[in-house]
Amino acid sequence: MPDIETTPPADGPGDEHLLARLQLGDMAALELLYDRYAGQAFALATRIVANAQAAEEVTQDAFMSAWRQARTYDASLGRVRPWLLSIVRNRAIDHLRRQRKHRAATVLDEAWMTQAPDDAFADAVRNLGRRELRELLQQLPPAQRHAIGLIYLQGYTSAEIAQAMRVPVGTVKSRVRLGLARLRQSLSQQAGLTYAG
Repeated sequence: MPDIETTPPADGPGDEHLLARLQLGDMAALELLYDRYAGQAFALATRIVANAQAAEEVTQDAFMSAWRQARTYDASLGRVRPWLLSIVRNRAIDHLRRQRKHRAATVLDEAWMTQAPDDAFADAVRNLGRRELRELLQQLPPAQRHAIGLIYLQGYTSAEIAQAMRVPVGTVKSRVRLGLARLRQSLSQQAGLTYAG
């Protein structure tokens, strides 16, 4: 049985020849490699990311990466097909890591930002007039007031605020937590309610 990694198709050049052309910047060589291995690359990416659309993006990204990294290919270290598929595998794993990191950050943001339905603080804020709420917010330090306003009144995420303010996300979250704690204390004093710290 012929070795699919070293036997060139009857109608085209071998993989190593195409890689040599790719190293010289020949885009047509990339297109030929893509035609030859995109199906295998897509199948591998799909197995890893378990999503056809994401697998398609990973495959495209991997071939563009092969284009950029062509000069790093060393035939003495292995054949072209495994080299290409290793790029696909790495891009797919990178995609999963980004997704997990994004999901984890979103879940954490939502977990501490979401208020329970029976939260007396949320009820009190809903019952306050705009003027009263503004007065309470004015009692906060500017950084805390600004962060709370951006999140609760303008709908920004903590990550967006951190980027805009050029501070770590943790700093934004701390400012919001501290500001909310102060607001709870003020509301508690005004309404005579007891809040769990």
